[in-house]
Amino acid sequence: MEMEGRGKVGDMPRLAAPAARGGKQRLWSLRDALATHDSAAEAEMHSRGPQVATGSIAASAVDLPKFDPEIPEGVSEAGFERLADGISSAPAAEMACLYFLGFNVPNATARVAGGLAKSLAVRGRTVLLVDGDLERGGLSRGVGQCEHRGLIEILNRSTLWRQTLYPTSQEGLTFLPVGRGALSRTGVDAARWDSLLQDFRSRFAHVVVSGGGWCADSIALGQACERTMPVIQLGVTWIAQVEQKVRMLCHAGVTTTSCVVID
Repeated sequence: MEMEGRGKVGDMPRLAAPAARGGKQRLWSLRDALATHDSAAEAEMHSRGPQVATGSIAASAVDLPKFDPEIPEGVSEAGFERLADGISSAPAAEMACLYFLGFNVPNATARVAGGLAKSLAVRGRTVLLVDGDLERGGLSRGVGQCEHRGLIEILNRSTLWRQTLYPTSQEGLTFLPVGRGALSRTGVDAARWDSLLQDFRSRFAHVVVSGGGWCADSIALGQACERTMPVIQLGVTWIAQVEQKVRMLCHAGVTTTSCVVID
């Protein structure tokens, strides 16, 4: 999978000089974002053998009206294209299920996931876009499908997944909304979620899960996916938050690869 090289990232100028490290410090540069993610992941995964190479795309949020994302003027569309190209060229088993997890940017995370899902579908892949934001349902709200059955009902075993998939205006792209109500008090049933993704893998080339922001079920959702991609926004995301949460993910066996950096 080819993405922006570490050398190029390191050569990019800082957007603002950060204050002394530590405490409640926000990320202000692409270099800081990558370094924070990488150091946290390496700290937890040092003893787990060869690591997945990390990289980034510099991308801004895209709008997702009726599953037809439009990248705003002045934002790098090339970032999405490079990421989609890398995913498309990687072995299918390594990129079947992708989980996007935002750090203080749930709305942007939903738009990034939607934009990538469309880019993969445009390349002729069959893609299932899942609204896995169990607390906000950002994707479902954005397309007016908050009242439809979806992921919550499936996980609660009150409906079948085949009854909750909706076609979109983009050929090859299918949508699974977040659903209605709330999960059972025990949270995500990891075995149920893993079994569900197995069913989806048999039908779709890629499953793109929009995780919104961090919640109690983020680790369980990420564990069953091949890759988890943190979504970070410069000037918004806290360094300490990325360090802590990425270490928690890696410690739980979640594979984080790259991070999407919004400037």
